[in-house]
Amino acid sequence: MAALVCACQAPSQAPVGEGAGAQRSAAAASDGSASVRPAEAPTRPVDRSPRREVPSPGPTGAPACQLVEPPPGFVDLAELLPSARIVAGYHRADNFTAAPLPGYEAAGAWLEREAAVALVRASRSLASAGYRLVIYDAYRPRRASAEMVAWARRSGRHALLEDGWIAARSAHNRGLAVDIGLADDDGEILDMGSGWDQFDRRSYLRGVGGEALERRLKLREAMVGAGFVPYAREWWHFSYRSAEPSPARDSPYRCR
Repeated sequence: MAALVCACQAPSQAPVGEGAGAQRSAAAASDGSASVRPAEAPTRPVDRSPRREVPSPGPTGAPACQLVEPPPGFVDLAELLPSARIVAGYHRADNFTAAPLPGYEAAGAWLEREAAVALVRASRSLASAGYRLVIYDAYRPRRASAEMVAWARRSGRHALLEDGWIAARSAHNRGLAVDIGLADDDGEILDMGSGWDQFDRRSYLRGVGGEALERRLKLREAMVGAGFVPYAREWWHFSYRSAEPSPARDSPYRCR
């Protein structure tokens, strides 16, 4: 996964949970600090076969331990969106580095408050069509982004840096970007046509066809309708522009 940007109007101040009833362009955009990925196709895409998506622990994706409190102004998505499957891909070895990343000592998903409220709106829209959200990544500690860059250099994958798939700064570090997929109403993760951090043309919004494309378009529609901005080269990535964006942070996910 790489660095991204953020976008959109600000919703209400207080978080609205499901239980309470409660725009980067389509190609690319910038949050003013994150590196902007080029909108055009990369010159040297990485050829990777699709990976099995690993389900999250627990019936609703709740963390296996009690997490520390999120940073000020952030919300724990496990509490705000109890229907979501929280996979926390960088807490696992099932990601492009093949190892857990620093800062993900526990499985969790935090998001800046405004973005979290907007994600609730998207979840409600998708629920009406029989879908649940799968959350692969949300807020990302800066140390994790730094390790992504270090991994690419150690592995000789310089093309990933040059082509913008990986960057040192990200809207994820501000809690203003989220990587998501879809599950059915029973919580079974659905095929989206490629892995969630797969760096090749199959990850482009229209890089696949059939039911997988239909699901990507449905996800995009709900997220854009809630105020998020998509990234055309990564079907799973959506960013949010806050009126008062948080600073980049390095608070780790860890157990109490």
